[in-house]
Amino acid sequence: MTATTAYLGLGGNIGNVRSAFLGVLDALEESEACLSYRTSSLYITEPWGIKDQPEFYNMVVELEWNEPPQSLLRFVENIENEWGRDRTQEQRYGPRTLDIDILLFGDLLIVTPELTIPHLRLQERAFMLKPLAQLADDIIPPGWQQTVDQALQFLSVESKVKAVEDDLSGLTYYSRKA
Repeated sequence: MTATTAYLGLGGNIGNVRSAFLGVLDALEESEACLSYRTSSLYITEPWGIKDQPEFYNMVVELEWNEPPQSLLRFVENIENEWGRDRTQEQRYGPRTLDIDILLFGDLLIVTPELTIPHLRLQERAFMLKPLAQLADDIIPPGWQQTVDQALQFLSVESKVKAVEDDLSGLTYYSRKA
């Protein structure tokens, strides 16, 4: 299979979220299916859905994945489990150690019980659009009529999504090809 550009949204607000994000990057480097990746900056955002919880850290990872999207789904679910995520014990939109969403997978439009791409509420979530726009502001996701940047501008909630200045604040690159 030819590699496909995919975008993962990472989020979390309990435990050591930065370590979890680094764990995701380590797992991508160890995976034969991931040929390369680059990351957005790290952002801190107000909670979405349930407001009475700690702020979230978010970032987006752009990767080249040489297997089907269902294998990427299994891969990210395994990483979430390794970092202590238990979906059976979580409250929807509540606190979590690590959440990994497949935002986009090439130009595929997928709607199945287990996987929806583009992510179902991506256009509503500045905390995913802002880091995604940092990596791919001019792409038009499948089924959309606007670019990622245009969707972000429509939300006009920039002040609620702030870049964090720390060791994960810059773009990170990895390439198996290099």
